[in-house]
Amino acid sequence: ASSIAGVPKVGGTLILNGGTWPLDGTTDAYQWLRDAVAITGSTQSTYELTPEDLGKTISARVTGAKGGFATLAKTTASTPAVGAGALSNSEKPAIAGTPKVGSRLTASDGVWAPGGAAFRYQWLAGGAVVSGATTKTFAPTSAQLNKTMTVRVTASKDGFATLSADSPATSAVTGTAPKVLVNSKAPHIPTNALV
Repeated sequence: ASSIAGVPKVGGTLILNGGTWPLDGTTDAYQWLRDAVAITGSTQSTYELTPEDLGKTISARVTGAKGGFATLAKTTASTPAVGAGALSNSEKPAIAGTPKVGSRLTASDGVWAPGGAAFRYQWLAGGAVVSGATTKTFAPTSAQLNKTMTVRVTASKDGFATLSADSPATSAVTGTAPKVLVNSKAPHIPTNALV
């Protein structure tokens, strides 16, 4: 009997291990099924799992044909429900720019597989989340002075489990806090001012 090999997770590939027919010279035709319904265009001996398969079971129908004989179709057992795929990060995010008060830092996403993921950003100062700092760029303020900066990049893709990776930390943020002008003298109105 035919069977399916491979891990049923989005992004993975299933392989149909065809059984043997009792007659030599039989040709096989394949049709992959999602919850027992034919998947359009999926007629090869392998099938790459897509986000549409998440939570569904996959099976395959093998039809054998030989001239002069009635065709015979057999359907494999279904896989367990297809699980979420796994994103992977092979190169961590990085930070470009000088860690200085008022100087813009820019995050790079790093390298992720498979491609096509969407990214979210969160900047951290000294390991603590910087509230509201969720864009690809960030300019440190005096609140980050003397703290190292890192950026957390979170990747998401339909059918895949979300994954985050942190950049290496920068050196400590340098610079000085902006000076506040203080007027040490009270305004003076001359005594002979015109009224």
